[in-house]
Order: sequence, then structure tokens, then C-alpha cells
Amino acid sequence: MHGFLGNTFALVNGFVNASFGDASPNAKICETNITRIISYGIDFKRQVGNASEEELANAAVSAENVLAAVHPITYSCYHSVFEYGETSDYYMDTFSDFNKVSYNLIHKLGKIYDTVYYLTKHQKKFDSLGDMTDAEVSNWWFKLGIYYGTTVFLVFYTPDDIEPYDPMEEYTGLSDGDHLEDQ
Repeated sequence: MHGFLGNTFALVNGFVNASFGDASPNAKICETNITRIISYGIDFKRQVGNASEEELANAAVSAENVLAAVHPITYSCYHSVFEYGETSDYYMDTFSDFNKVSYNLIHKLGKIYDTVYYLTKHQKKFDSLGDMTDAEVSNWWFKLGIYYGTTVFLVFYTPDDIEPYDPMEEYTGLSDGDHLEDQ
């Protein structure tokens, strides 16, 4: 798949992998097996089309690989839908709470800086896309999606069990300067 559609797929695939995929272990299994079905399916079609004895034997192996990927796809893709939903809930919860966004910005500042730095560096290669092969261009768009998805993940993904730290919760006996009146 090349051209606009292939590049768009690569960008979206990279974005989803980095923004949701890090929080969804089943998504990677799902994607790997879908890629496996597509790859072996294309091989199967080509091998059956050639119809020599050797190619038909290879087609049987390709068909076996396609069938072997069906169960992992049904299981992992099914569960990844729910993991994506949970991740979306985390994003929306963080997005609606300024404390969590600021928590992420402060605690993940180094990773965010590195991601933006390499995103900018990668973006500068845009002018050289005309000198690349179709596969290299798709890979460029995939990596661009990863950079943007990683940025979204770092800024907006805060698991429920992490709350901003309030140092005043550790101290007792201090209430609005009342202790100053006793002196």
C-alpha cells in the first residue's frame, strides 16, 4: 500500500501504537497477527496463482500461518478494544484535571523534551521525501505518528493510582498562621 492511503495508514498506525498501544499490550499482539494474515494471505494468493507443485506446497504453509493467526487476532483484538476504552477514559480524566496535566508535564518533562526534540529533527526531513522510495516515505510517516502519539501519551496518560503529591498533607498543627498569634 503506497501513496496517500498508505502514508495516512502509516501515520495513524504509528500514532495509535504510541498513544494507545503503550497502554494496551493486546493491541501489539493484534497488530502483529493482522500483519501476519495480510503477509501470508498475499503470499498464498501468489503461490496458488503460480500453481506449481512447489508453490502449492508453500501455499499450504501460508494457509496454515493464516489460520494460526486467527485465534490470537480474535482474542487480542477483542481485549484491546476494551484497553483502548480504558486508556481513553484515562486521557479524558487527565485532560479534565489541570493538576494531572501539570503533574505529567513536570514528572515527564525530560521524556517530553526528548520526544519533541526528535519530532522536530524528524520533521526537518520532510523536504527530502521526494528522494525516498515509497517504503521509506511510509516509514517516515509511521515514525511521525509515533512521535505525535508518544507526546500525547506522555502528556495525557495518568493512571488512576497516581495523584499529585501535596507536601502539606504530611504536616500537622499548621493552620493559616494561627501559631504566630501565640508569640
